[in-house]
Amino acid sequence: MIKSKTTDSLSTHLSFSTYNAESEHNIKIEVNGKLVFGKAFAKKKQHDCRITDNFEYVRPGLNIVKILWDGDQECENKFLKIIKFVVNDQIIPNYSAMIIPLENEYIKDLKSTEQGMTVYKKKILYNGNYFGWYGTYRFQFVVDPHLLVQSQPSYSAIRGTGIKPDVIFTEKGLAKHTRVQKL
Repeated sequence: MIKSKTTDSLSTHLSFSTYNAESEHNIKIEVNGKLVFGKAFAKKKQHDCRITDNFEYVRPGLNIVKILWDGDQECENKFLKIIKFVVNDQIIPNYSAMIIPLENEYIKDLKSTEQGMTVYKKKILYNGNYFGWYGTYRFQFVVDPHLLVQSQPSYSAIRGTGIKPDVIFTEKGLAKHTRVQKL
């Protein structure tokens, strides 16, 4: 029985591209609430970034990685494309990002009609890896779920939704038994 959570430093690779035709924009990345990356990007230029480092993840338990994207002004011609997200040589699928867009005028207008809400929900639920809205892109996954005790609050909250979370194992050999792909 696991009595307390520990942390493990796991290799992490995140690569992305970003562009904004009309203004500077910013990207910050947090791992479990800790800022690990922050950068401002110039307008009218595509920027390709690769972050490769070791970050601390809760083991066993739920971990959250957030990409926060915003800019000086809105424009139609902008994007954030997440190319690859890998933790401990195990891929976290790009499509598993939960999108929380900034509540700007465009989003408010979109949500004000039934047709707009359909578009809004479709973008949030079936996002792929190419994004056009400023906001928070939240990835959550469980490290070493086989070590979680079913009565732990984090385990109950994860399983209570009926959604299978992405999983990462500290022992890479265990990854072949999950739906997470190996490199």
